[in-house]
Amino acid sequence: MDPKRETAGGGDAVSLDPAQAVALADRIRARIAERPPELVALEKLLPGVETGRLRLPVVAGTLNRVMGLMNSEEVELGELTYAVEMDPPLAAKIVGLANSAALRGSDPVLNVRDALMRMGLGEARNLVVAVAMRSGVFELPGAQSEAQALWEHSVATALCCQSLLQEIPPWQSSGFLLGLVHDVGRIVLLGFLEEAGRRSVKIRRLAPEARAAFAEGLHAEVGAVTATSWRFPDAFVQALRLHHEPDLALEPGIELTAALYCADTLAHLAARHWKPGTSDALDGQVTALLAPLGLGLSDCNRLLVEMEGGLSALAKLG
Repeated sequence: MDPKRETAGGGDAVSLDPAQAVALADRIRARIAERPPELVALEKLLPGVETGRLRLPVVAGTLNRVMGLMNSEEVELGELTYAVEMDPPLAAKIVGLANSAALRGSDPVLNVRDALMRMGLGEARNLVVAVAMRSGVFELPGAQSEAQALWEHSVATALCCQSLLQEIPPWQSSGFLLGLVHDVGRIVLLGFLEEAGRRSVKIRRLAPEARAAFAEGLHAEVGAVTATSWRFPDAFVQALRLHHEPDLALEPGIELTAALYCADTLAHLAARHWKPGTSDALDGQVTALLAPLGLGLSDCNRLLVEMEGGLSALAKLG
């Protein structure tokens, strides 16, 4: 790749689906017409989108294999072990996690297979993809604090989404990965700001609220574009695109989108230390979000406990 080529986003240049490129460009033009605080960044982003090029996080090698296994109900321990062993740094981290205080048994484990067995296959799949995503996607040189905040929220959303979908076929194995990548569009957009800021003083001096607005306004569409480049199923792409507008979702995937929206909201509320019964307005909002999934406010304490427990187990990932 020519390092001087200006492409939007934060990874390798990827050709966009033409329909997605048109829709995203139209959204950017509409936002430009409103002359928002992040106008200069939108104007820099538009040409790359119009030409159908974005720099997106590329999943390849181990991460690609692991993500492929995440949606398989019949994945075997040997398959996951092989995928991890092909990436020595990932293997070292997985063995280290298995020997951490939270999981350690009477004897230390010395290999990947034993580490995965100690975790249990279901938990191991989540930990492996989380470790791989943390180092492969959730890195923003120059914006580490923003990347860390996105990572923490994404993990919380992943844990909650997993709980919400664990008894809803055919999505029982989809929740963790979906929640983990739901804000990947923000990573792409913030990566673009960091890259463009090296060439533009105006972008480098964008106020924090303008940076946040830039990522907020487009992240769902850019996340869907990213998921398409990763060859995610259409239902996943729809869930990422509509995770703030679940009423627009179509079958198959209505419950998937509803669960992601609910998990995203609950993760934000948990970060604000909300508990069921402390706010009539928020209780009503959460009740409405849970209803399409056949759950009620009484299920929230369980969901929050499972989220907190999972966050403690994953805290070592950074």
